[in-house]
Amino acid sequence: MLSSRLDVSAPNILMIAACPFPTRQGTQVFVRHLGNALAAAGHNVELVCFRQGDIRQDVSFRVTRASSPDVGSRSGPSWLRPIADLALLATTARILRRRRPTIVHCHGFEALAVGLCLRGLVGHRLPVVYHAHSALAAELPTYFTGSMHRKFGALVGRSYDRLLPQRADAVIVFNDAQAEYYRGCGVDGSNLAVIPLGLGEDELGCSRGVKDYYNHLFGGRSVVVYAGNPDGYQNLDLLWRAFSLLRVRRPDVLLAVVSHHSQVAFFSGGVPAGVVMVDGSDAEAIGGVLANSTIAVCPRELRAGVPVKILNYFRAGLPVVAVASAARGLVDASVGRCAENNPADFAAAMDSLLSAVAVSEVRADYSISLRARASRYTLRHQVDVYGRLYSSLTVHSNADCA
Repeated sequence: MLSSRLDVSAPNILMIAACPFPTRQGTQVFVRHLGNALAAAGHNVELVCFRQGDIRQDVSFRVTRASSPDVGSRSGPSWLRPIADLALLATTARILRRRRPTIVHCHGFEALAVGLCLRGLVGHRLPVVYHAHSALAAELPTYFTGSMHRKFGALVGRSYDRLLPQRADAVIVFNDAQAEYYRGCGVDGSNLAVIPLGLGEDELGCSRGVKDYYNHLFGGRSVVVYAGNPDGYQNLDLLWRAFSLLRVRRPDVLLAVVSHHSQVAFFSGGVPAGVVMVDGSDAEAIGGVLANSTIAVCPRELRAGVPVKILNYFRAGLPVVAVASAARGLVDASVGRCAENNPADFAAAMDSLLSAVAVSEVRADYSISLRARASRYTLRHQVDVYGRLYSSLTVHSNADCA
């Protein structure tokens, strides 16, 4: 693993994210929190991203937007993304001509390709950090239907994972399982840094009026909340099928789906019985729903990466039902339930957790455990680790240039 003992003056960090920014998507939430934490710690941070974004969100560092086409806010491949990536590359190259960053920090798959291209264009040693939010071999097939398309997606993803990350000067992963995967893809273990996912201190709060509104809307019933996007890797078909089974046991239970994406993106044929759609573009609305929910769910099966939504659930004091393969090490009996990736088991886990939190003493125990678990995943504890990683790469880069 990379050394974390060197400590020199804070470098200038140029972050690249091939996505609209900021938005309520998990990756963008983490990038915003990390950039704010690094800026607060005295680092000079600039982010280059696609043109779109919600400027109402709190950002305390410089954001430069490429003149990219509108790729939308959904994750996954599209015909416009290569054009947007080229615009991102051109914009970042112009920044490099004006000022010289000491670190290029790439968030996600396309950003790494841009960062490596930039390193080839400049005439000096430029350390490139790849922040592996996921693994393309696992994620890319989820955006396709049909076995042949999925197999092709997996092939393209494996090729990327085996060719590009090993060319970065450092690869940051969220856990040991990710580290093992990238070692298997040829990344040198000395270039891997395991830094758990962390968020800043801001809360998803709401006014009393908003809280009362959602309390009235839900009518005092048990509420299962899903707060997230409708993209393929979220494995939402599992949730819909499990919730229909849960409704057989608990006819009054509600499923609140909170997202800044449209209802049609989730349900093309109309909203099923017992489901309440909430516009998640308003932070207070998210806070109001979470404050009136009973439990939260994360049906994602994807093993690579860590779902940001689970950390937000912890911070809101909500016990979680998650798929075991994706949440192992993050969700356990002290903060919720892990289920297998099938509707019957996921429904049983939701039913069991709803019964548990109905007991006030158990609910109080969960509250204590959730606060303790949330405190582990804060950038306050991690920002120095990022600083030492940057510093070690800067020292090595200066030595190479000497």
